[in-house]
Amino acid sequence: MKLAIRLLVAAASLAAGTSQAAVLYGNFDPTATAPVDYSTSAYADLSGSCSTSNCLWINAYSAGFSFVAESTGLAAKAFLPMKATYTVAGAERIYGLTITDQAGGIVARGGILGRDAPIGVTQVHEFDLFASTHAGQPVASGVLSATAPELQAGSSYNVFFSQTYGSMSGAQWMKSDAVPTSGQAFTQCQTNGGSYCAYWGGSWIYPLGYSYTAPMTDFLPALVITDGAGLSARAPQTVPLPPSWALAALGLAGLGWQRRTTFVTRG
Repeated sequence: MKLAIRLLVAAASLAAGTSQAAVLYGNFDPTATAPVDYSTSAYADLSGSCSTSNCLWINAYSAGFSFVAESTGLAAKAFLPMKATYTVAGAERIYGLTITDQAGGIVARGGILGRDAPIGVTQVHEFDLFASTHAGQPVASGVLSATAPELQAGSSYNVFFSQTYGSMSGAQWMKSDAVPTSGQAFTQCQTNGGSYCAYWGGSWIYPLGYSYTAPMTDFLPALVITDGAGLSARAPQTVPLPPSWALAALGLAGLGWQRRTTFVTRG
């Protein structure tokens, strides 16, 4: 899969006369259209946080996993498939992605506003990543990594995706076809007030038990991280036709994508 992603990026870049983007980490192909190589039925739940007294007991879901960087470079773009499922009419939503090193230092983070994630639509969203802002808003909390925002090939990092605002709303982070190693991925749930998640089903039900996190043993959310070149190739203008080997690589890469049957995972 990783080789296929690089072949697609290289061929698209050559065709458009652009420099090749560096894929720093990737477990799916954001450029695929039909069929896509992420699940449209299996997902990790997301729901927003809220700090007012009106929403202290609302469950807030998020998810994350650890990964090893494949290349060295500045983490500038992130791509992931997501579906916003519901929200209160007129209420704002903010989705945020954060990458940290093993010491907990922030390497990069970014976000999108709910207005850019239409309800009921599954699509790949592109995040601009920075070290000190989140969805275009300054972020004062958190300690920056000494190497922020550069990833080092072979080093381990953590990525965490959540709704940072919009308590009465929900979303789904779609599953890739990669299988996590033991302890690699997790789902998290806690109330906005900080206590254990629970909901009423004839009696109080605690979806994660008396815990804030639970492992995702057969589920790794779809994510690609690149440098500033991203994955979007400009349309060719007066550039010459690409070499035949680049077109062949693109065709071979396309043959390698397979969609697997998946299951729904909820926090």
